[in-house]
Amino acid sequence: MPARYRFLPQHGCLYLRFEDPFQFGKADDMVATFTADKEFERSDTIIFDLSQLKSIKIDVTRSSDKVMKVGSNFPRDGGRIVVLAPTETSVSMAQLLRGLWDGYPQVTFQIFKSDIELLIHLGIEQDTWDALIEGEFSEGQIHSRS
Repeated sequence: MPARYRFLPQHGCLYLRFEDPFQFGKADDMVATFTADKEFERSDTIIFDLSQLKSIKIDVTRSSDKVMKVGSNFPRDGGRIVVLAPTETSVSMAQLLRGLWDGYPQVTFQIFKSDIELLIHLGIEQDTWDALIEGEFSEGQIHSRS
């Protein structure tokens, strides 16, 4: 279940990258780890990078549980979720995610087809993004905090 994450503290972001074969409902350990991290308390933006997905396997019930865990730890005054979804498969997954987040009206949800659009929206420089996605990180464990 390749899912990796890193924090981008200077931008208040948590970056999550999903790769094949990914089963969204089976991310228990990763969700528990990043929601327990103090950096998560300071993050008001979650970036879902779905650009590497080629297929989707989703357990809606277990996925809803993950959204509840993450959503309950989001700032009460709101937060935002931005999704990088450049392919038809990733757009489908982004739409599923959007539906799971409908119960959190304080959270804005936006889908971007290119990383350039996403970076402009978030005010993140290209070199920061390149270092983020090329850096060393793994499932449920942070090796670096760009």
